[in-house]
Amino acid sequence: SEFLDEMGFLRGNLNTACYPLMWNLIDTHDTPRALHECGENKDKLRLLAAFQMLLPGMPFIYYGDEVGLTGGADPDCRRGMLWDSNRQDRELLQYYKKLINIRKKYPSLLDTDDCERVADDENGLVFIRGKELQLVFHGKGGNVRLPEYDGTFDLLADTTFDGNIGPYQTLVLKNQ
Repeated sequence: SEFLDEMGFLRGNLNTACYPLMWNLIDTHDTPRALHECGENKDKLRLLAAFQMLLPGMPFIYYGDEVGLTGGADPDCRRGMLWDSNRQDRELLQYYKKLINIRKKYPSLLDTDDCERVADDENGLVFIRGKELQLVFHGKGGNVRLPEYDGTFDLLADTTFDGNIGPYQTLVLKNQ
């Protein structure tokens, strides 16, 4: 609920023409790396990346986040890029690419006027339901059963959703 309240506060205080221009960033050269702040938990980083890529605004990826570069407070956050592909998290990179492709293919993600936003604080869930897609963000540990979505197609996993959402997982469900 707090996340949705903050989003609503920002939406209420900004001209809607600003939404597409706002940077969606999760870390910068002046902050500890997102992966570091997530306790090196890449599932949490994936959740952050999903918010960054699937919500209105311009995603701004600080170099290296997409391949698992970590680092604490400045100057550790300014480590050199991991150019050696053997040291990169290629699975994480593919996840970022999948998010980017979904964002490009479904511009309705950026149409915030027609979205319903619902929070389930007990289970740590945020639902954003649009005309074309439904986003489900799970911000807690443990699994949650979502039988109402069982059998829908999850674009992010590229598979039929079995009704169970895991810890720090994001679903991008295509409306049928």
